[in-house]
Amino acid sequence: MRRLPILGGVLVPNVTPMFEGGVLDLQGYAGVAKQLLDSPGVDGLFAIGASGEYVHLNPAKRRELMTVLGGLDRHGKVVVANAGGLLTAATLKLAEFAGKQGLDGVSVVLPTHVPDTREDILDYYREVGRVGVPFMVYRPSTVTTHGLTPELVECLLEIPTFVGLKDSSKDLELFAVLCARFGGQVSVIQGVEMLHLPALALGGAGVIGGGANVYPGLLKRLSVAFEAGDLERARKLQLAVIEAWAFLADSGHFRSLVKALWQDQGCATGTFSLCDGPVTVSAPELARARELLDLGE
Repeated sequence: MRRLPILGGVLVPNVTPMFEGGVLDLQGYAGVAKQLLDSPGVDGLFAIGASGEYVHLNPAKRRELMTVLGGLDRHGKVVVANAGGLLTAATLKLAEFAGKQGLDGVSVVLPTHVPDTREDILDYYREVGRVGVPFMVYRPSTVTTHGLTPELVECLLEIPTFVGLKDSSKDLELFAVLCARFGGQVSVIQGVEMLHLPALALGGAGVIGGGANVYPGLLKRLSVAFEAGDLERARKLQLAVIEAWAFLADSGHFRSLVKALWQDQGCATGTFSLCDGPVTVSAPELARARELLDLGE
């Protein structure tokens, strides 16, 4: 059995509603998170990740978001939040804070100051492990160092609070090895929704993809079709995922578009994105996003 069995399924890397200048829309953040957690297509949240613009969120802002998450009715669904990508001391304090808020765990991006050697990486994660809060290793696709290897994961298993990893490498051979060797102990999660179906076939525990902010129900139906052995339907749904994500990505301002959609749905006010900068979501873009909105049945 996996160390944290609920860490899997369709996990949404929820966006962070903001006002101009990066001021957090905490009411909007709560509204969007609640809507997602209430949705049948969602199995949990992967908060403060790349879709949530973690690179622009200091420890104080992350604590505010974690406090919001801790106060929500999660309906037994998993919620983890990224505490990494910061100085080590700040990450350790955030991990402890997340635990006190009742979150199920934290994800941890290795900060750039950690040397890219196996022993240095392990020493860093051992420090995180000593906090006592379940953690998962998170390597965003934009990070080109500190790669996940089977040898590293084998060593990470020595840390009792290591419960999973998100692989966004698009390397299915690596993903297959990780699932085969470690999938029975920790949650090996696919970080590229366009590879959700092949990842399921390899034994992946779930998927985390930016498009899940809009169409978690589509990803969930794909999972259900695969589990039922209906591969023809699963393949068609995977194609639909690929086409839907292409629209969001090709907009050039995915986060702003998602936030505009949630504003349109009455869940949030702040539509600004520090990653996107000042942009205007067009009426046709918003209309198409409405068509794609699928929270599950």
